[in-house]
Amino acid sequence: MSEADFWNIAGILHLADNEQPGAITEKLHKVLAFQQMMELKWVQNYKYPQNLALDEAIIPYSGRLSFLQFIHNKPTRWGIKAFLLSSSATGYTYKMKIYSGKEGEGLSTRELVEEMVAPLENQAYILYLDNFYTSVELLKSLRRKKIRCSGTLRKNRIKNTDLVASFKKFSKGEMKFYTDESEQELTLLLWKDKKDVVFLSNHRGDEIDEVRKTRKVKGKEVEEVKQVPAIRTHYNQKARGVDLSNQLCQTFR
Repeated sequence: MSEADFWNIAGILHLADNEQPGAITEKLHKVLAFQQMMELKWVQNYKYPQNLALDEAIIPYSGRLSFLQFIHNKPTRWGIKAFLLSSSATGYTYKMKIYSGKEGEGLSTRELVEEMVAPLENQAYILYLDNFYTSVELLKSLRRKKIRCSGTLRKNRIKNTDLVASFKKFSKGEMKFYTDESEQELTLLLWKDKKDVVFLSNHRGDEIDEVRKTRKVKGKEVEEVKQVPAIRTHYNQKARGVDLSNQLCQTFR
């Protein structure tokens, strides 16, 4: 097929019937049916792995669009925001939800995550989130649905203010684990690393890993052993599924 033929076909290609109800009022009408069909194919052709990551991504777009987004800390700043559920190992995407503005469905962050991971219920999958999504209520809800989850947590989402205040007095390298005494469903980690680090998990405990590093001191190599929380080790290895997906997509743009 020549390039000219490709663009001629692309110019007349339609993914939805413009005569159907909702063609004018529904912002995603032109692509929603195609997206849902593709999601079915994604799941049919590749089974869910044990470790998955949920995060947002930006689909590059610079045209006129009412729900066009600008996110300053993303490699692609302008575009269409989408929430992806991707494999931690390969970046393969299983589910996508396009953000069409606040006046859309109006889902809370917790409702958004629960909708995205509904196919994972009662199957012992492990989900990794960043601090935009992680909350005590969400992780308790996922635990009841037998979805294991770990994520970074914002300090303003810790309800125990005395705990947050005590964190300021930690010395560098100090870490402490806490759990909800009544049910012991969750584990909270406060760790004073180079920056304040807060993790929340509904399936990991207070395990510690030893990390060995070699550095030069006065021309001699010296091996150092540093203790780090295992929850951090697993998170750093498994939470970049959506970033990997973006990286792979970038090669085709």
